Amino acid sequence: MVIALLGLLVNIPVNYILIYGKLGFPAFGAAGCGWATSIVYWLMSLLIFLYIRKHHRYEHLLDLTALLPDFARMRELFRLGLPIGISICVCGSIFAVIALLIGKLGANNIAAAQIALNFSSMTYMIPMSLSFGITLQQ
Repeated sequence: MVIALLGLLVNIPVNYILIYGKLGFPAFGAAGCGWATSIVYWLMSLLIFLYIRKHHRYEHLLDLTALLPDFARMRELFRLGLPIGISICVCGSIFAVIALLIGKLGANNIAAAQIALNFSSMTYMIPMSLSFGITLQQ
């Protein structure tokens, strides 16, 4: 959590520098926001890695023999996760395609569709989450 908050605090000035071209950097505009986020995520990953290496509680995580794959367990997880992944992919793709199709109709129609999409997503997530939980419980 501390590293995430630190990342947020670093992301703000880096966004400003790269979006508006300060401190000798060119103004990247919206692409600068992406670059800044990427830089901050790499920084956060490095900080988490260093924290794990230095903290005594996480010494067992650096044991390389623990990283060897357990193919039987992976097969079981794949058998369970593949249908769930396909379901999420299909539902997400449908929502994305609808958003792209509605984009040609104007700002008011996009706003109305976004409201309807948010409401349907809210009502859809509860039963979907329960079904995933029930599936994983077995």
